[in-house]
Amino acid sequence: MAGNLLREKNYSGMGGFIAGAIAIALLSLSIFGLEEHRFYVTRILPILLNEEVSTKWNNLNIEKFIFSLGLITESNGWIFQATRFITLSAFWVILARHHKQLREHPLLAFSFFICTMFFCFPNYWPQYQIYLIIPVAYLLANYLKTPPKRICAISLGIAILTLFIPHNLWQNPLVNQVFLMPLLSMFLYEARALATVVLWLLIAREIHRLKMPD
Repeated sequence: MAGNLLREKNYSGMGGFIAGAIAIALLSLSIFGLEEHRFYVTRILPILLNEEVSTKWNNLNIEKFIFSLGLITESNGWIFQATRFITLSAFWVILARHHKQLREHPLLAFSFFICTMFFCFPNYWPQYQIYLIIPVAYLLANYLKTPPKRICAISLGIAILTLFIPHNLWQNPLVNQVFLMPLLSMFLYEARALATVVLWLLIAREIHRLKMPD
C-alpha cells in the first residue's frame, strides 16, 4: 500500500510511513523483547511467506472459491499463482500506460493498488475486505457524477451486496426456516471472493477511460 506513495513521489509521506514503522517496531521490542522477534523472523515468518491456499470455508481466495464450487478437486496453488501473475502484470502495464493521467486521480490509483493487493494473498478473511471500502467509495462517487453503463452499475451493486452478507447467515435459525435460503446465503458468502475481481475490473476500466494529457 505504501507503493502508491512512491508512485506519487510523496517523499514526506514515505518518511512518515518509515518513521511510524520504526516507532511501532521499537514499541514492540520494548514490550515483547528481542528473542520473541528473532523467533518470529526466523521461524514464523518463513512459514507465512510460503503458506498454501487454505480450503477453509472462511478463506476468500479466488482458488478456494473455485474449489468450493467443485470445479477443481484439490487446491494446490496453481490457480492462485496464475491469477497473481496475470493481475500483477496487468497492474504494472496499466500503471505504465496511464501514470501521467493518474497524477490527477490519486484516489483512483490508490483504489487500484488496494484491489491488486488482494490477489497477492494466498489466504485472506472477510475482515480484510474492509479495505475495499476505498474502491467502492470511489466508484460510487464517480458513478453518481457520471452515470455509467448499466452493466457496470449492476456489477458494482452485486459486489456491494455480497460484501454485506454476514459470514454466518446460513446458521441463523430464521434463515434456516426459509426454503433454500441457507444454501443461497452460503453461496453469496462464498461469492465475496468475486467482489474483489469485479472491483478490480471496474477500477481498471475507469483508469482506461481517463483522457490522455495534451
